[in-house]
Amino acid sequence: MLMLDRLRVDFSIMNLSSTDHVEVAAEHPVTTGVDSWVLLAPEGAEPPPGLGPACTLPAAHGNLLSALQAFRGKVYVEDGAVKAHELTPSGRHVCRFDDRAWHLVCIAPDGQVVGCKRMLIHGHKANFDDLAVRDSVIKQPKPWRDRAIEAISMEMELARREGRMFIEAGGWALAERLRYGSPALRTTLTAYALAELSGGCRSVGMATRRHCSNVILKRIGGKSLELNGEVIEPYFDNHYGCEMELLRFDSQQVNPRYMAKLRDVMRQLGETPVLLNTRANKDWASVFQFMPSSFLPGPVLEFAH
Repeated sequence: MLMLDRLRVDFSIMNLSSTDHVEVAAEHPVTTGVDSWVLLAPEGAEPPPGLGPACTLPAAHGNLLSALQAFRGKVYVEDGAVKAHELTPSGRHVCRFDDRAWHLVCIAPDGQVVGCKRMLIHGHKANFDDLAVRDSVIKQPKPWRDRAIEAISMEMELARREGRMFIEAGGWALAERLRYGSPALRTTLTAYALAELSGGCRSVGMATRRHCSNVILKRIGGKSLELNGEVIEPYFDNHYGCEMELLRFDSQQVNPRYMAKLRDVMRQLGETPVLLNTRANKDWASVFQFMPSSFLPGPVLEFAH
């Protein structure tokens, strides 16, 4: 056995009874180049070839998921996307799909979550009612609602025929200092990269016009969702208090200008540690040379040599 001497856990930042410990990086500037990136896998997921070293640590997985939900809640409330009463008593923004999704998490050197994005992968038997976007679409008036449902269902059928996955990307939140550079692009392209490692995908998602998010996503390769050649028009979402647009994506149709960056992101995924929730681990030591100790479940860890 190989002992990692005195790897202590700072449980104070995981006190999720308060959001005081989930601070945006702008308040505590650090160098972007030393941020850590971690992938959280959904329960029972089999990581595709090409991802980084994986280990099973349910406690660390749960801690990090809770921390990213608290960070997401803080950012969304500050941005006006959700109201404070919509968060849990501990300040977390919890989506009913979080446990079923992949999450890319960015962690600052001080152990604080400073970025996250959710990627929900659907099987070939899924239908519109299984989608996260359903919750927003069904609240809109006819005939827009019916046209949107038909267009989304057609995209899902195309993915089935092509033997590719259907993915929904969402839950995007970044600290202010990360929103206008490489980290923002990395979180956006990770969904494409993860899909390509798994055989490719089609995707539909909501994009807010706040902060020009829809424009950024279109620049990378997203396109307005269409039905019979006619664009599904943007709509005002009363819940989020802003104008939204339905975009469709094809992992094989990334803007050529961003192909080099996509290849970089795929390479980076090969170095990004993956936290599993249930499956046995075979490479503990290589995972924990990347993993911030603040999310580990105990004061001392032993690794199988």
